[in-house]
Amino acid sequence: MKTPGEALLGLQERRELLAQVVGVFWASSDPGEATVLEAVQLAFERTQMLLLARADDSLEVAGADRLPVGPEYRLSNLSDLPPWERAIGRPLLFSWVLENSCAGYIDGVQMEFAHDVSAEPVSIQLVVFASEIKVRVVLPDFVDMPFRQEI
Repeated sequence: MKTPGEALLGLQERRELLAQVVGVFWASSDPGEATVLEAVQLAFERTQMLLLARADDSLEVAGADRLPVGPEYRLSNLSDLPPWERAIGRPLLFSWVLENSCAGYIDGVQMEFAHDVSAEPVSIQLVVFASEIKVRVVLPDFVDMPFRQEI
């Protein structure tokens, strides 16, 4: 199985457009409990990639055969929801692997979708917290830090 970095690099090199995003949610039979995003399936033009939260809080790249199934799981098309709706139809331009510096395992990825470096990107992080995938939007703006005074 490929590492997240290897899988993302392959997608960058192939320049496939993102076509669909599906979330896999765990839903308790207890209506008082929240649903938990356990996996995200990214469907590109010719390639599918499943990013899966593991019980040890790491992020794994898995094949479609590892898609969680069962009565407690719900699939949801996220393609038309923020932030994914802006990434649909764009290739993966850049990506980063996020490593937990205390424990040394991969717990997330950052993906930047754009047609080229001159286009405004859509930057999305998937980070595992307590065996749940959290989705973060990274703002495209850089902040210029002015020199104020020498210390």
